[in-house]
Amino acid sequence: MGRHGMHGVCVRVGMLLIFVLSPVAAFDLAEYRLRAATDRAAGIEEGRRALREGVFVTDPASERTLLWYMGGAAVGAADDVALDEVVAHLEALAQRHGDGVAASYSGFLRGTRRIDTGDVHAGLVVVLEAANRIATHEDVAMRITAAGELCRAYVLAGLPARASEHCRRHTRLVRESGDEVALARAEYIEASALSQSGAPHEAIENWKRARERFLAHGLRGLAARTAGALASDLVTVNRHDEALAMAGEALAAAQAADSAVSIAIARGVVADALFGLGRFAEARSEVEQAIALAEPLRQPVLLISLLRSQAVIVMASEGDPALAQRIRERIALLADVSSASGSAEQEEISTLEQTFREREQHLRISELEHDSRVKELALEQARMEADRKEQTLVHQRTVMWLAAVVSLLLLAGLAVLVRLLRAQQRLAQVLRAQAYRDALTGLPNRRALTEAIQTLLEAPDAMLRGHALLVVDVDRFKAINDQFGHPFGDTVLAAIAQRLQAAVSPHGMVARLGGEEFALLCPDRSEDQARALAEQVRRDVADLVLVERGKPVEVSVSIGGAMLGGPADDFSAWFHAADAALYRAKKAGRNRVDFASAG
Repeated sequence: MGRHGMHGVCVRVGMLLIFVLSPVAAFDLAEYRLRAATDRAAGIEEGRRALREGVFVTDPASERTLLWYMGGAAVGAADDVALDEVVAHLEALAQRHGDGVAASYSGFLRGTRRIDTGDVHAGLVVVLEAANRIATHEDVAMRITAAGELCRAYVLAGLPARASEHCRRHTRLVRESGDEVALARAEYIEASALSQSGAPHEAIENWKRARERFLAHGLRGLAARTAGALASDLVTVNRHDEALAMAGEALAAAQAADSAVSIAIARGVVADALFGLGRFAEARSEVEQAIALAEPLRQPVLLISLLRSQAVIVMASEGDPALAQRIRERIALLADVSSASGSAEQEEISTLEQTFREREQHLRISELEHDSRVKELALEQARMEADRKEQTLVHQRTVMWLAAVVSLLLLAGLAVLVRLLRAQQRLAQVLRAQAYRDALTGLPNRRALTEAIQTLLEAPDAMLRGHALLVVDVDRFKAINDQFGHPFGDTVLAAIAQRLQAAVSPHGMVARLGGEEFALLCPDRSEDQARALAEQVRRDVADLVLVERGKPVEVSVSIGGAMLGGPADDFSAWFHAADAALYRAKKAGRNRVDFASAG
C-alpha cells in the first residue's frame, strides 16, 4: 500500500496496545485481570459491582489492584466515564493512605488516555511523572509496571526509538519474574515498537510468540487481538492472504465482545489486506465501516490512520481526486489539532526521562554495592573456614592429606570470590562515572558541574580569589537540526565541545548542561581574563569549518559570564547572573559576549 498504508499499519498496531497491555493481576484478582483484559465492558461492570459491594473496603492494596485492572479496561474501551470513576477512586486512595503507587496508577491511566486522544506531549509528561514515583520501588513488580507503561506510552505516541530501551528492560524483568502471561504482553509491546521502527519481520516473530503464549493459557480473546496486530505487519511485507486470515480472526473476536474500538481497528486491517489483494470495493466498504465506528471515539490517531487508508483506496478504486482531497484536508485538520506541542513540554519530557534514567542507574549501583557486601561477608566466612581447617590439620595428622585437598579447594574458591568482588567494584565505579558524564560529548554533566561549584564555594577564601562562570549557547541550533538532521547536530555539538575544552584546559572545567548549552567554570581568574577567554572561545567556535552535504555550515555561540562575589555568593545567584548575561547577548544579535560582574 506504500508509505500511507505502512503508516496506517504502524498506527493501528500502536492503538492495539491498549487492548493487550492494559493492566493485568481478584475476588480472585488474578482471574479478574484476565477477564477485564479480554472483555473490557464486562470487566468494567464487574469492577463497579465489586466497588459498590465494598469487597475490598478493608484491604486498600487489593482495591488499588482492582482499580488498576478496571482502569486498563476503561482505557481499552475508550470509556471516559468509567476511567474518570477509576481515577477518582485511585486518587482518593492516594490521599487517604499516602499511597504513591495509587497516585502512579492514576497517572499512567490518565497519561495513556491523553496520548490516545491526541494530547501526546502532555500525556507523556503525566506518564513520566508517574513512572518516576515508583522507578526505585522495593517491589520489583512496581519497577516492571514503570518500564512497561513507559514502553507502551512511547509506542502509542509514535516514538519507537525512545520506547525501545524501556521495552527491552520490561521484557527482561518480566522474563526474570517467570510470569508467562505477562511475558506474552511484554513480547506484544516490544513487537509494537519493532513494527513502528521499520522492522516488520522481527515484529512478526514477536507477535507469533505472544499469540502462542496467549493460546497456551486459553486466552483466545487476547490471542485474537494479537492476530490483528500480526496482520498489520503481514500487510507490510505483502503477505496479504495470511494477513486477511489473521485480521478476520481479530474482527470476529472484537464483534463477539461488542467493542467498537476493537472492531474499528480490525476492520481497518481487513481493509488493508483486501486492498493488497486488489479487492478494492470490499476494502472501501470495510474502511468506511471502520471510520463510522471510530468517529465518536475521541481517538484522532486511529481516525487519521483510517482516513489515510480510505484516501488511498478511493484513488485506486475510483480515481476520484476531489474526494481524496477532501479526505486529506480532514486528515490535516485532525493532525493540526492533535500534534501541537511546545518546547517547554519537550524540555519537561526530556528532564523527566533523564530523572528516570538516573534513578534506575542509582538503583543498579545500590544493587551492585549490596552484592559486593554480600560477597565480602562470604569471603570473610570462607577465610574463617580456611583457618578452622588449618587448625584441624594440627590435631588430625591421620587425615592430613584429605584436609590439604580441602584447603586447596577453599583457597581456589577464595580467589574466585576476590575476583568477583573486584569486578563488581569496578562495574560500580564505571556506573558512577557514567552518572557524571554526558554520553554525546564525554564532558561532565550538570550534576558534576554543580558539585564542582559547591566544592569551590566551600573554600574559606572563595569570594576573594576571583572565579568566573561562562554560560555558552549554540546560536540557531534548532535550524541546524531542522536543515541538516540530528546526526549532524550531534557532530556540531561534539566539535564545539572540543573547542571549549581546548580553550579552558587545564585550569578550568567544561560541562554540558543539556541540549545546545554548555558551561565553563574558570577558577582563579580576574574579570578581564574571563572576558578575554570568552572572546577567544567565541572566535574559536566561529572559526570552525564544518561541511555537510557539500555545503559549508557556519556555527557561532553566544556567551554570558559572571564573576563570583557580591550578590552572586551561591550557585543559584551566580548561575542566574551568567544566564541573564547570555540572554542579553542573544537579544543583542547573537555571536557575542555579554558579561555581568557579580560584584
